[in-house]
Amino acid sequence: MGLEATIVCVDNSEYSRNGDFAPSRFAVQVDSVNMLCSAKVQSNAESCVGLLTLAGRSARILVTSTRDLGRIFTCLHDVKFDGDSNFVAGIQKAQLALKHRQNPLQRQRIVVFVSSPLSAEPDALVKLGKSLKKNNVAVDVINIGLEGDNDSKIDMFIDAVNSNENSRALHVPAGGPNLADVLMNSDIYMERESGGGGIGVAAGDGGANNFPYDANSAEDPELALALRMSMEEERARQARAAQEAAEREGGNSATATENKDSGGTSNEKYDDNDEDLYGTGETMDVDNDEDAEMLRRAIELSKATAEQEQAGSGQLDKKDDDDKKGSS
Repeated sequence: MGLEATIVCVDNSEYSRNGDFAPSRFAVQVDSVNMLCSAKVQSNAESCVGLLTLAGRSARILVTSTRDLGRIFTCLHDVKFDGDSNFVAGIQKAQLALKHRQNPLQRQRIVVFVSSPLSAEPDALVKLGKSLKKNNVAVDVINIGLEGDNDSKIDMFIDAVNSNENSRALHVPAGGPNLADVLMNSDIYMERESGGGGIGVAAGDGGANNFPYDANSAEDPELALALRMSMEEERARQARAAQEAAEREGGNSATATENKDSGGTSNEKYDDNDEDLYGTGETMDVDNDEDAEMLRRAIELSKATAEQEQAGSGQLDKKDDDDKKGSS
């Protein structure tokens, strides 16, 4: 699911009190909006949703783009029934809200619930659809319990706004299955093979998309350009990292070759306690008879000299003692 900003328009006209959908048309809208907004927010970390009502004195924006689902749920339960809905004015106000979205890379989408007859003329709907298409705004319309003129007008509007299958219409007749179940199995909720902006994963294709990150260049060229630039920068970064790694590997190989050519002395470790380090081990001939005899004579001479000096010192001490006794 691509990055997307969505405005959900609910029909709170007096027709929404109708009980042909239990308990009412508006109640099933609330359940479907809760499910749809939760899926939109969870599908992408930066996607956001807003809420708008169609009926009353004028279309009213209840919540601007947000990721806080609590605000959406709270505002839905505070909505009051009020007169007739104005489909064209509501779509125009939703388009204006999307134009001022915080993130310009978000794709624009409007989801409209219709539970009352459309009073707008077909020409006005076609003109509105072409304007939305020109501004890259996708629209999904969910027609609840109304057949005949509503079906044809909605289909005409979707044909005008549709670009690369990014807009869809869902007609749910009264007395059928639950609206939330029908919506969950529809193309509005399920992801199409063409990557038209659905939420779920289509059966059999695993949510595949031919364009990276589920971004359609025809729908949002700015997003496609940003993603392409990001991919190119990442490829360049990976190429630089690979080149640096190759240069480091080449430098290590050259160092190893130099060490090998020099006999490997740079990698050898010496022990200062090794007796053979300075050639004083086996290279010294300690068994030489002549050297041994000279060493023995030197030791004997040193001993004899020491004994003579000690004997002379003893005689002098004895003479000093005799002199002291004679004088006393």
